Amino acid sequence: MKKKKVKVSPSKAKLKGKKAPEEENSVYIQLSQNEAANSQRDILSYQMELIKMVKSIKKYELLKECEMRVKIELKKIIKDFNEDMRNLESNFPKVDKYSKKEKNQAIPEKKVEIEYYDESLETQLEQIRRKLEEIGR
Repeated sequence: MKKKKVKVSPSKAKLKGKKAPEEENSVYIQLSQNEAANSQRDILSYQMELIKMVKSIKKYELLKECEMRVKIELKKIIKDFNEDMRNLESNFPKVDKYSKKEKNQAIPEKKVEIEYYDESLETQLEQIRRKLEEIGR
């Protein structure tokens, strides 16, 4: 397989103040074609992922901005509602506080009559079967 030489230069922070740093500190490593292609593929996939992340961040920022607008609008609506309620309350006539009923005064309870079926389950099933036969005719 053919080997490809790749130039790896040291970081810029280490190079300050030196003349012709590319010639002095250059390091070459040899990669096969497969390794070079895989590396290039990996770099491109990383770039794609970074672009997706940037898109997600921008979408998030837009959603947060929209959320803030909705919250501000909701706050205005609630403020207007509270103001309307105060106006309504001020327009209603004032009523003296009502007196609570004494505990001794009991409200008469209404008795609810519940009808129970005395028929057994078998007779109910038989009635349902007869109704089904009548409908089927």
